[in-house]
Amino acid sequence: MHRNRAIRSVLCRDLYNALQQSDVHSYWEFNYLGTNWIHRAIRSVLCRDLYNALQQSDVHSYWEFNYQGTNWIHPLYELPFTGGFPDEFGKAPDAFQDGEIGKLQSIVPGPGPSGEQNKPQVVGDNPNLPRDPDKFDSDPGFEAQREFRERGVPSGLANEIYLDVYERWASFEPQVRNLQQRLFDAYAAEVKRVSGNDDGIITAAQGDIDTPTDGFADNSRLYLPPTVFNRFAVTREINDGLLAPRFAPSQRAWVLSGVRVPVDPTVDASTGRDADDR
Repeated sequence: MHRNRAIRSVLCRDLYNALQQSDVHSYWEFNYLGTNWIHRAIRSVLCRDLYNALQQSDVHSYWEFNYQGTNWIHPLYELPFTGGFPDEFGKAPDAFQDGEIGKLQSIVPGPGPSGEQNKPQVVGDNPNLPRDPDKFDSDPGFEAQREFRERGVPSGLANEIYLDVYERWASFEPQVRNLQQRLFDAYAAEVKRVSGNDDGIITAAQGDIDTPTDGFADNSRLYLPPTVFNRFAVTREINDGLLAPRFAPSQRAWVLSGVRVPVDPTVDASTGRDADDR
């Protein structure tokens, strides 16, 4: 009955920051393609790379793909407020017309509209203890230092949320036909499976690939492997406070797109120390 839907999760391969003037970001995205698609795409976006030029000639690119924060996707409940996501299946996006652009953000992370909002004093960005996704791991005995205010979710979990919304009509809320409501409910439900509570946050400790959650021995199922991403796109971004890309998941902000070209035999990535000898 739903043979023409695609479920794609997209990684942002590059983030180019121009912190002065127009604040331009370039996202290089790799797509995960569903097995049962023809022409409709649902995209989830991760920032894969950050290109910095903040100290004289110290220009360098971060090129990482791991469970420690880089293989995570923005909170999907932001999508209805980007301007690229519709209210109902088969309808055009209308967040702008409805005055809903930026109406809900994840600055204070939580379960979204289908859960109870968390207190900013508890999980907000504390100026005395700034949120830092790089605090993912810790030495033994210092687990309390790991980040507990993560805004996003692992890529594989985002894919499960999309499957609940678009494919599991019989097993997930068959009585709910509103697209946004299915998204909000699926997000809260799937995150709870991993976190074990209703706060809507997957902490660094809970999202660790070695952590057992939801009856599984570890969290390896929560992360899509790099080999399933095979498309890229460049968008012009503005700092709107959302982790979701501009007008996501639509292509309205795209300025360039293409496909990944596999190389055989493979070429080793850069290794060793940085080449900055100043």
